[in-house]
Amino acid sequence: MRAKIADWFFRLPAGLAGPLWRTLQPLRQAAHRVGERRADRRLPVRRAVIEGARAALVGHLSDPLRFHFSMPPFTSLTAGPPEADMPRGELPAALESLSREADLVYVSLSDARAPGTWRASAFRVPLAVQSVLDLPEDRETLMARIRNRETRKEFNKFDRAGFTVEISRDPTVGRLFYERFHVPFIRGRHGRDAMMLSLRPFLCLLREGELLLVKRDGEPVSGVVCRREGSVYRTEYSGVREGDPQLVREGALAAEYYFSILRAHELGCRRIYFGISQPFLDNGILLFKKKWGGQLEPSHEDRRHLYLLIPRYTESVARLLEAHPPIVHGPDGLAGLVAVNETRRRDPAGLHSRLRHQACPGLNALYLVNTGTRAEEGPTDLPLAWHAVMAVPDQPLTPAGLFGPQTA
Repeated sequence: MRAKIADWFFRLPAGLAGPLWRTLQPLRQAAHRVGERRADRRLPVRRAVIEGARAALVGHLSDPLRFHFSMPPFTSLTAGPPEADMPRGELPAALESLSREADLVYVSLSDARAPGTWRASAFRVPLAVQSVLDLPEDRETLMARIRNRETRKEFNKFDRAGFTVEISRDPTVGRLFYERFHVPFIRGRHGRDAMMLSLRPFLCLLREGELLLVKRDGEPVSGVVCRREGSVYRTEYSGVREGDPQLVREGALAAEYYFSILRAHELGCRRIYFGISQPFLDNGILLFKKKWGGQLEPSHEDRRHLYLLIPRYTESVARLLEAHPPIVHGPDGLAGLVAVNETRRRDPAGLHSRLRHQACPGLNALYLVNTGTRAEEGPTDLPLAWHAVMAVPDQPLTPAGLFGPQTA
């Protein structure tokens, strides 16, 4: 229904639809928040076993939360319908019961002022993280920043492929890009049920922004829709021709980042937003954006809140956190939560290499959780603080135990 309303809305003339949409945006957001709070009067409960860990999810799935849980293996929690629902007032008692049965409990609420003392024992998780690059004024500094050890392979691909860029605002080109580039690419990455902007709002955004179309030998291979907002340049809707993974391997996706950075600098923008990523340190999209200098910031923080309780630090939980280290809100900003098993702890070189790989700018700390001897002191060149934290098997892992009493 919402998609049909949006489709009708963007049939309006270009000069009317865009300003009216922006004017109504605060009202739409307020109505959305009211709707979520009404829906949260009764909270559904889902359960699943994920890599041996018993997990539970309490609460409704907003679009950002669907995105958050679209990363394997967390799709297990959203695969089926809820097994039950309960009044919100019963949440503290239900969480106490779930904590006796589950190893991990996620709670999704639209209101941060949720009642109950359980929040002192829960980590707050960003629904998504956003990669931001601050642009220097001179081109030489910019090129030195993006032509680095991490992006060397990408530039080698550029040299071989001979990519060029064309800027278009043509709605015919935009429709072709949407149908043959954006939709196949997103569905190939997130599945057939991926949430996507419908065509008419997409074309309306194109009228306000521009399409950076990457070409090779005169043929389009990828592209991204960008918008300028004052001193900020946003890359929002990406695509690769027919979603072809071979084009991604050949550098067609990397070319979007390169040309969008140059375009933002050409327009005199001070910062570029690369878009959102799922809040896990092993997320490939996040690590790819890191290569181009992206720094992390929380995203979607005004829409919903996600809490993670770990009532028992079992071997299964440790394996899950090691395979998919989450990003959480620490006492001084975003932090990484990394489990370290005994084998990895005894290999400091391998552990330190992994930490360097996952230490994204914008994180203020990495918390290394293990149940054995403290992890050896790490490299001095790691670009953020890191802390070795002891965990007691089958006991709760809480923010107070990880960060200290100031967050309890």
